Amino acid sequence: TLLSRLTNDVETVRILFNRGLTRMIKSVVILVGGIALMFSLDWKMALLTLSVIPVLGVMTTVYRRLVAPRFLHVRDAIAGVTSYAQWSLSWMTFIQSYNQQARHIEEFSAANDENRAAQMSTIRLGSIYYPSTQFLSAFAKGLLIIYGGLQVVDGEVSTGAMVAFFGVLGMFFTPLTSLSQVFQTYEAGIAAIDKIFGVLHEEPRPDSSNETAPP
Repeated sequence: TLLSRLTNDVETVRILFNRGLTRMIKSVVILVGGIALMFSLDWKMALLTLSVIPVLGVMTTVYRRLVAPRFLHVRDAIAGVTSYAQWSLSWMTFIQSYNQQARHIEEFSAANDENRAAQMSTIRLGSIYYPSTQFLSAFAKGLLIIYGGLQVVDGEVSTGAMVAFFGVLGMFFTPLTSLSQVFQTYEAGIAAIDKIFGVLHEEPRPDSSNETAPP
């Protein structure tokens, strides 16, 4: 298990800081710039666009609450596979001496099945969350087309302003979708950090090497 903490979990944290964090900062900067540009073009359409943010916030909160314990289970399942593989390889001669290969293959398969099931549970949640964010973006664009089209017909907004506004929309929805995809990397990294700190906070056991065994 300690080996898994030093390899699998540390690698997951490295990915979080190496890829996830930089991608998150970049997306936030582009998102803020996009919002500022939208308000400079048409504040009414900008407010209509921002109306998707509360819905997305609720979706993200629900997703995080559901997926966080599952990622903790993933870290434990990976550690179980690594631990059992290391033990089996170290004691292979002993296992073969007692002709226990079939039993250990079965037990290792069970650990691997648990790992796969844990991974699939996070993937299933992601397969609902990410398409939902894309659907929300498409829905908001549909509302903007209807509202903006009526504004152009009434002469309150010029066609050029409408086209420019839709050109800026990419600076809003693209980083928003990117941020939703980063959440899986973020949650996996947070779960790995939790497991690493669990090792760092482990209390040292008293030294019993000098104790004498009873007769």
